[in-house]
Amino acid sequence: MAGGTFVVDFDAGAVQDLEAIKSKEERKALLNVVDKLMNLGPRLVSPHSKPLKGEPGLFELRPRQGNSACRPICTRDGDNYPISHGLYCGT
Repeated sequence: MAGGTFVVDFDAGAVQDLEAIKSKEERKALLNVVDKLMNLGPRLVSPHSKPLKGEPGLFELRPRQGNSACRPICTRDGDNYPISHGLYCGT
């Protein structure tokens, strides 16, 4: 996905995970936080993102300022932010 200064890439598995989200509101919230990441990159801070404890270089995106069960896990590679299969959407 491109649109801002930074690039967010969903691998094929992450796309499947995204498509599996049944709630339109949850999907919209997730895409909204991805848009914020594309525009802000490393300036996107809590409550919209949070580093994963014990996992250097990984962080979670937090749709709805952390009030969503969906938490895409990503990393940074220069101006690119890959999101891999394993998008967590707890119930």
